[in-house]
Amino acid sequence: MDDHDSSPRPVRLGFICSSGGGLIDALCTLREIGAARFDVAGVVTDRPCGAETVAATHSIANRRIEDADADRFSEQAATSLGAWGATHVLLLFLRRVGAAVWRDLDADVWNLHPSLLPEFRGLDALNRSRAAGADQIGVTLHRAIAEPDAGPVLAQARFPAADAPTSEHAEHLCFLLKLVLSADALHRASDGTLGAVAQSALADEPWDGAFRPGAPAADVLAPAARFARPWARPWLATLHPVATP
Repeated sequence: MDDHDSSPRPVRLGFICSSGGGLIDALCTLREIGAARFDVAGVVTDRPCGAETVAATHSIANRRIEDADADRFSEQAATSLGAWGATHVLLLFLRRVGAAVWRDLDADVWNLHPSLLPEFRGLDALNRSRAAGADQIGVTLHRAIAEPDAGPVLAQARFPAADAPTSEHAEHLCFLLKLVLSADALHRASDGTLGAVAQSALADEPWDGAFRPGAPAADVLAPAARFARPWARPWLATLHPVATP
């Protein structure tokens, strides 16, 4: 898919999820108030989970695929996502996803990882980064490939570890950054300006502030405050959004 296409196709976002669905709920809420730019394709799950309740709340198609290995699950998930017309897929999933999704499905497949990749790949990355004494904690949005947590980076966001004295604080700030990165990427995908920067280039490039390659627009960052806990709202207000190029 060419992110610089002068006539990008409308974004229809599908999800593969096995969690509570909080991010899906937040993105769909932003969409419903006009603060996120995408249509919803559907939600694929592998077990009973909160994401299914969220899908029902927002009248989103949902398919549960149980008792399947990664390849069978991915083949069935890709079939449903393709039938729903998904152009983009967001992975909120702990299991490996097979090539039927990340390679063969005609969609741009993204993953959100709770660390500043390439550091702390794999499970429990947020707690491992905190335990290692990392000065900065963050989130990476990247394209999915065969190797977990290794695809080209689209965007990253971070905060000083000192801003999150407990794991609960860190998890909430990561949630807000996941929401902002996802909503901003969807905006950029819808107008054809998303682009892809190789992870190695991002990893070697110094950066200032909370975001790279750039801060989200105000109309993306400001609405995220409705999902911030009271103590996090002043922190979110310090991120100083800039206009989208």
